[in-house]
Amino acid sequence: MNKVDLLYKQECYNIGLLGADINPLPNSRYVFLLGNSFIEAGQYDGNKISAGILQKTIDRQAPEYNVINLGSSGHDPYVLWYRTRFFEKWFKPNKVVLVYESFERLSYYYSRWSNKSELSYVDLADYDELEQGIVKLTLDSFRSKSSYLNLMTSLRSSDNQDKIDSEGHVLKKSLSPDSTHTQLLRGLDAYQAKYGDDFYFVSLMRDNPYQEELQEYCLNNRINYSYNGNIMIPSNLINGQGHLNISGNQELGYYLGKILVDYMILRNTNGS
Repeated sequence: MNKVDLLYKQECYNIGLLGADINPLPNSRYVFLLGNSFIEAGQYDGNKISAGILQKTIDRQAPEYNVINLGSSGHDPYVLWYRTRFFEKWFKPNKVVLVYESFERLSYYYSRWSNKSELSYVDLADYDELEQGIVKLTLDSFRSKSSYLNLMTSLRSSDNQDKIDSEGHVLKKSLSPDSTHTQLLRGLDAYQAKYGDDFYFVSLMRDNPYQEELQEYCLNNRINYSYNGNIMIPSNLINGQGHLNISGNQELGYYLGKILVDYMILRNTNGS
């Protein structure tokens, strides 16, 4: 490391989230990385998951940036909107990157809301984190850290009528593809309206039936967008069908790093 790197990284520490340690100096800048358990990646050491690889990648050219991994199991863009509001009380995001890997899983997430047609992305004046029961926390911890449990959960889907995904969710209901697409666009509009050119949506959704429409919508509405169909493949998944393995996390981390460094950070630095 050069002197600038040492200045920014000499007193890093963990803030209770998965990923690399951060160093919140007065002139530090922050990247909020948003997604579900595929981004949270509780199966591995924080330096080996996509958030950790992303941090290493941007350290080389922009060490003042700290990656805050806000990925969490079962979180859709609507829940993540309020998760960002909560953490903004301590860290002001300079870049916000939202990543999703499965259109089908997104359909299930959105199906949980009773009033789906009127999901409101608003800023709340004050809010606190709700406490979760010790049983749920323990079960979630075991499931997120065990590739064996993820495999057993997936195998159960062949014996049950309801499909169970790699997060352990029973996919017995979902929105129609059209409604899911509409909800996704509504969420992207909200993030873009709040963060502008500092927001970026990354799709890994090989199963998205609206791939072309999504790309066109983002282009027409000036939403930063990128699609990569080469990450969610069996060789990058635990046992070929679970969460991202080490290889998959590395590929995603480097891919996100290229987006942040080449497009979002260096472009702003160069004033272009």
